[in-house]
Amino acid sequence: MRYFKIYRLALPIAVIILFQNCQTKKDNWVLIAVTSDPVQMVYLYQLNTLMEKSLIDSTQEENGKFTIEHSNTDDQLAAFVIDFDKDEKGGVEIIIANGDHLKVNVNDEFDSEFSGTPITQDDNKYNVFRHEAMNHFTELQKLLSQPDLNTDELNDRMLVLKEKMQDLENEKIGFLKSIQNPGGSTATGYSTRSFQPE
Repeated sequence: MRYFKIYRLALPIAVIILFQNCQTKKDNWVLIAVTSDPVQMVYLYQLNTLMEKSLIDSTQEENGKFTIEHSNTDDQLAAFVIDFDKDEKGGVEIIIANGDHLKVNVNDEFDSEFSGTPITQDDNKYNVFRHEAMNHFTELQKLLSQPDLNTDELNDRMLVLKEKMQDLENEKIGFLKSIQNPGGSTATGYSTRSFQPE
């Protein structure tokens, strides 16, 4: 009889613990990534609303693949960066919610391909804008490093490049205004900042 009472108490407790573990597992998000460059370690940083990074996890890459599993503090989308250095510069930004299974084909900071979540199509398009902005910045650096250009040629070419950069910025702003998060409201914060080359 005594064992029966213990069993009656232990069974509901075991069910509650099992349910809690299953619920926690379900709420975790999972990042599965493939990288073309061999790396030793992968670092996961969380971004706050000021875009400041804080290191929260790390894992080892094996055979060009790595997986990170984590849980956001609430059910909102959150922004993170995966990086392969601890220098806290650059990295690949990801936006993810609890329960998501995000796949990333990592090429470089501005040229990675996302799939598996409701917002990956927007992520991929936004990365196109970032990649194009970096190309304009590189073009500007090359232009400024040409010593044989006279002032008028330099000013003309700078004006053309500035117009191209402004057109890209306007197109990007229009795209960002059109983004809807999976809940239906306009996206905020993490993906609406302007590109700032380092």
